[in-house]
Amino acid sequence: MNEQRRTKKKKRRNLGARVVVGLGNPGEKFAGTRHNVGFEVVDRLSATCDWKSSPHYDHSLVTIRSRIVHLIRPTTFMNDSGLAVSAALDRFSCTLRDALVLVDDIHLSVDGIRVRRSGSEGGHNGLRSITASVESEDFATIRLGVGEVPTGIIQMDYF
Repeated sequence: MNEQRRTKKKKRRNLGARVVVGLGNPGEKFAGTRHNVGFEVVDRLSATCDWKSSPHYDHSLVTIRSRIVHLIRPTTFMNDSGLAVSAALDRFSCTLRDALVLVDDIHLSVDGIRVRRSGSEGGHNGLRSITASVESEDFATIRLGVGEVPTGIIQMDYF
């Protein structure tokens, strides 16, 4: 008997997120810094929309390619971003698979971008906080290159 083996194609997950979170630190001190590139991206996506405040995040509603998307800027510091992401997912009845997190990455050159469907925090404290808060690494990220910290400069001072 000649049996044909069927191979299952791995179903590709659409990155069409319902919740897009731009990571950064709140306050004027951090505005415009490399560490806040996630904030800058969601701000540009919402250029014509208003922001509303919630206890752990600001949010804006936009339509991207005929799809309603919640843009999120945590009002917590980067190391507590998980509080904001968890609260936003609950409020908008979304799962981790609906989320896309935009984050700075010092290991990528300024023009570098890395897209992942899921994965580890890779040493980023904001992603570490999200992973701990939602107890999973199963959320998509876009890492935006901000360049290496020059030798002899403390990372906190560079941002």
